[in-house]
Amino acid sequence: MSLDDWLANGLLVEHRTSHQEIADLFAIVKRDLRECQTGTHSPEWQLRIAYNAVLQAARAALAAGGYRVPQREGHHYYALQSLAYTIGLDYRIPFAIWMPYARSAILAITFAPARCRNGKPKMLSRL
Repeated sequence: MSLDDWLANGLLVEHRTSHQEIADLFAIVKRDLRECQTGTHSPEWQLRIAYNAVLQAARAALAAGGYRVPQREGHHYYALQSLAYTIGLDYRIPFAIWMPYARSAILAITFAPARCRNGKPKMLSRL
């Protein structure tokens, strides 16, 4: 399976992104990572905020590759599972295990190449 297969099966749609869109998504990621560590929220809210940070990072990685997940049932699932293709995150690792490493995943997305449909690597920081 690949992101192109997901596209062919309607799980993704093509998406033209911009530097501003990626910057906006990473602004949300940074805000949420900071906010979930303040200690002013219940553990449940901290998890929700951290979850949103990872979700937005996954959306940024997809956008950098020229894709987005359509807004319908399961869109969070596919956005998170796409990390296996965009940054090489092993999707078999349960979410609860890699969640504490969200910051590392965000850094990997920022500095690692995202594969574009044409197979050429594209650095997110160059968008």
